[in-house]
Amino acid sequence: MKKINIRQIGIPDKFNKSHYIKMNMYDISLGNGVKEYFTSMKEAKRYLAITNRFLNSKLHEANSLLSDCYSEYRKNWFYFTSENLLANKEIIKLENKIRSNLGSTDKELKLLVERSHWINGNHFAFHHLNNISDYLVCIIDNLQIVCRRRKDYSELKLLEFNKLYAMRLGYSVMNYGKKEVKIPEFEYSELPEDGEMNSDF
Repeated sequence: MKKINIRQIGIPDKFNKSHYIKMNMYDISLGNGVKEYFTSMKEAKRYLAITNRFLNSKLHEANSLLSDCYSEYRKNWFYFTSENLLANKEIIKLENKIRSNLGSTDKELKLLVERSHWINGNHFAFHHLNNISDYLVCIIDNLQIVCRRRKDYSELKLLEFNKLYAMRLGYSVMNYGKKEVKIPEFEYSELPEDGEMNSDF
């Protein structure tokens, strides 16, 4: 099964002891700026295993959100057009942005599972997941424009919740392992009642 498997552990030089305690310890550096130190390889491997479990849970979340976004795009595919020539140009640009970001997200997922075990995998695993979060938010923002145009409020609410999940995904990844950091309760915006929302095109 496809998965993230970061492996890099810094090993102390046993033949060149340092006066600095941390220089004589095993260490793991992550792509969100976190660096942890351990007195034994066993402890370091245990931390690495816990981190891989966390990253893979986020990988599954990201894949699920991408699937939802692609499904939403296909449902709205028929509406990426307008009888107004100027508006039609704008909505074509919008569709191209969505398609581009869907492709970029898929590419990031591919790199994530294929290269996480590389020597720089500890860094890029976090980098790719954060990029995926950003792409998903952009996709959802653009899909919401089409739903507003259609005045499809139920889909707008669903997209708003998915946007919150995408934002929390990026936030949790970039704050993993940092001391005293809590995932904020992102609030979703209240949607207008029928008749209160104007078309974007």
